Amino acid sequence: MKTLFVTTDFSTASHNALEYALGMAKAFGAQVILFHAYEVEVLTGIDTAVVVPEEETRLAVQDRLKQHLLAIQPSTVHIRLLNAAGPAAATILATAREQGADLIISGMKHDHKMLRQFFGSTVTELAKHTKLPLLVVPESASYQQLHKIALASDLVPETDVHTLDALAKIGERFHSKVFIIRVLRDRFDEVYELLHRPARLQALPPTLDTQFAYTQHKDVTEALQFYIHTEGIQLLAMVPHKHTLLEKWFFKSTTKTMIFKSPVPVLILPEGNAE
Repeated sequence: MKTLFVTTDFSTASHNALEYALGMAKAFGAQVILFHAYEVEVLTGIDTAVVVPEEETRLAVQDRLKQHLLAIQPSTVHIRLLNAAGPAAATILATAREQGADLIISGMKHDHKMLRQFFGSTVTELAKHTKLPLLVVPESASYQQLHKIALASDLVPETDVHTLDALAKIGERFHSKVFIIRVLRDRFDEVYELLHRPARLQALPPTLDTQFAYTQHKDVTEALQFYIHTEGIQLLAMVPHKHTLLEKWFFKSTTKTMIFKSPVPVLILPEGNAE
C-alpha cells in the first residue's frame, strides 16, 4: 500500500482515524492524504442569500486541515492536505480514486444516541458505494500491530480474485493470522458448510495464513462481537456481497449493523475493486 486516503470532518473520531492511519502508513512506508469534502456556504438574511466564494471556502478549509495536523503527534509520514467541494461521500470516493488511493480510512463515533443519525450519513454511503477498500475506525480504537484478523464473508469460487488484495497485503505486512468466521445457526448450516468449504478455500489468497473458525448462534452480529472479544481480534474484515445478509446488515433499519457495533476497526472489501 502506497497511499492511505483519510477523510476528516474535524471531529474527535476523525482525529483518532488519522492517528490510526499514521501508524499503518509507517508500517507500509506509505503516504497519507488528509481530505475534507465541504459544501459551498450560503449566508442567508431576511430577504437575501449570499453564496460565499468557493475559493474563500477552500482556503478556510485548508487552514482547518493545517490546524488539524497540529493536534497530532509529530510524524515522519509524508502527509498531503486536500479538499474539494461537493456531497461528502461522492466527493470522497471520486477524489480517492483520482489520487490513486489504496485504502480509504474514516473515523466512526461510538455514541449510541447518534447511531440513527449516523446510520444515514457519510460512512454508510461510503460503505454502500465504495469500489476501494474502506477501513472504518471506531473512536475508541488505538493503532496496534494486527496479529489477529477475522474475516466474515460467504466466500465462493466466483469471488473476484482481487477482492481480498488489501487484506492479503495487511496480513503479509503484519504476519497476521486470519480467522475465517462461519456462524452456524442450525444443523442445516453445518451440512452446508461441510459441502462448500473446499470452494471457500479456492477464493483465499495463498499468501494468507488462514484458519476456519466456527461458532453457533442465532444472531450473527452477536456471534461476531463475542468472537472478537474472546479471541482478541484486532481487525474485522467483511466482503459485502450484494443481495446477501451483509447487505441487509448495512441497510435494514431493524437490524443492528456490525459497522456500528464492532469494537475494532472494520475493513470493508468491495467485490470487483481492481482497476
